[in-house]
Amino acid sequence: MKKLLTTLPLLALTTCAMAQSGYDKPYYLPGEGMYLVGLSTSTLKPAVNEPTLVTQAYKAHLNIYNTELASIKAGTTTYNLANRISDDATDLDLVSFMGVGNAYDLTVRDMDGNRYQLGDNAPNVKWYNTRLLAAQPDWKGQHTLPLCRYDQWDCPITYERDPLLDSDHYNTLRIDFGNPLEGLVATAVSFPLVCAPDYDATAELEVAINIYNEDCTDILEDYKGSVRISRVPLVSTLDDGTTIRNVNISLPSSGVVINTPFEVIISGFAGDELNVWLPRAIDNKGIYPTHTAYVDWYGEEDIAPMADIKANSDAVVNIEGYFNYIGTWGWWDGKYERGEVVSSADLVQIYYDPADPDWPGNYFMGEAGFPIECTFGAEDITIYDAPDWINAISYDESQWDEYGCVQITMAADALPNDMTGRNGKVVLCTRDRASFYTIYIRQGAAWFNMDDDTEGIDTPLAPERQPMTDGALYDMRGRRISTPVKGQPYVRGGKTYIDL
Repeated sequence: MKKLLTTLPLLALTTCAMAQSGYDKPYYLPGEGMYLVGLSTSTLKPAVNEPTLVTQAYKAHLNIYNTELASIKAGTTTYNLANRISDDATDLDLVSFMGVGNAYDLTVRDMDGNRYQLGDNAPNVKWYNTRLLAAQPDWKGQHTLPLCRYDQWDCPITYERDPLLDSDHYNTLRIDFGNPLEGLVATAVSFPLVCAPDYDATAELEVAINIYNEDCTDILEDYKGSVRISRVPLVSTLDDGTTIRNVNISLPSSGVVINTPFEVIISGFAGDELNVWLPRAIDNKGIYPTHTAYVDWYGEEDIAPMADIKANSDAVVNIEGYFNYIGTWGWWDGKYERGEVVSSADLVQIYYDPADPDWPGNYFMGEAGFPIECTFGAEDITIYDAPDWINAISYDESQWDEYGCVQITMAADALPNDMTGRNGKVVLCTRDRASFYTIYIRQGAAWFNMDDDTEGIDTPLAPERQPMTDGALYDMRGRRISTPVKGQPYVRGGKTYIDL
């Protein structure tokens, strides 16, 4: 898919309001930054065998309704989540609970004994467990999953013709994917395409991703491509000759990091006798929101249907991808830390006390081997920035299997004789540049310089990213080096070396 810089005017993101329909039983919906696992477009079956939600580590919120109690299981332990329900009983806050990993049996209840897990409202099939994945690596061997906004678990999928997508109807579908918040790496857009027996095989559909700024006032990036329908792989043929095809459009090979609101736009449905449409998830309860908008009316003027005519359905469109994370081990808000080193050359002592969950982070503890939590382990950690007086950074994975913890150790040069103190920062990131972590460092008579925005690191765009997995030598800022300098630290294959 060709990436284009855009000067197009902003198209407002839209999500139709949910109709409550007097429904008074407990249920929940994914919160911001949380996605459902959708349909596999190559098999037309769920990509996983149980209702599954995916989120970034330490970001999980659920919107809850008619709920007084909640619980979840992790390992063999059941956790009571009642104290995580907001005062107005609209939000279930799992931010400090769900680090990198997975939990199951996510259940909400009321005092009358009514209960709900994702999938319980399915009319014709019953599911027996709900899974919550938080930056979970390679779940069931799948590096990426089809992430979506439609709820195939509670709302059955229909392949029947969409009456709003025809030669004299709407030309475009826009799917609001909301704000993933941090760490989403998108690798493809996928969706099933239903083709009537007399569809126009020469026609093309246009597919685009628009990535907005936080306020949804400007498009920061967009990715555009086209699909020749006759070249789309066939998945299934129905008795009447209708075919279902698998559209899968790859994004740049390094993936696209998305950490602000975005949408997928599919257009070209209103061609002459095109006769193609997308499957839809149908809400039979009147409680599930739609994230699909029909735009670009091609019919007669003044007779376009009301915008909410499809409020009970959601188009089946996926973002293939995964969440990545790096931060302080076991600390829900651990995106930066501080450390210090004595004036003589020594190891950096980092402020941290893993034994105390209420540790405020404002006094010196001095951990030279500092624990970091990440999705894929030490091999996925790379150095985005570091001062030249940090001469070595090494990683220890001896606690990885038991705790999911990587110990980082940093060494510094001696403070020069003509200096009383200095400060700097080491910025670590995942190889895909999806998640960042900053350690502020001081030496001698200096204090920490924390004036910069730790959440606002300027991430290079995909074409400029260096994967640093090709065996080449890189300096501590990630720049490729052809001629190393004796005594300087370098990175090769994710490990730090000092040229001797």
